[in-house]
Amino acid sequence: MNQITCPHCADTYPDFDVAHVCSRGPYAPKLKPKTNERIDELMIQAGARFEMMNWVHYDDFEYKKFAELIILECLTICEELGDKGMDGHYCADAISKTFWS
Repeated sequence: MNQITCPHCADTYPDFDVAHVCSRGPYAPKLKPKTNERIDELMIQAGARFEMMNWVHYDDFEYKKFAELIILECLTICEELGDKGMDGHYCADAISKTFWS
């Protein structure tokens, strides 16, 4: 049986395999990380695109914008709790529940 080496991921597969999926490299599918809905919303605002089978495309994703959105979300949580007279421990707990529920 002849083998073919993929020029994109260097995987070797039988020459009759017409449905090869790269395991690494630029053409490998990227699975959506397991996060809660708020993280998904922030990722979409930063340019991520989610598709069926939990694949996520980062072609237009702005990492800096995503980081800024997370920081803004954290500041908002702390400000809201501060307005209610709560201290930093409540803020840390609220941030943890927002992103790791």
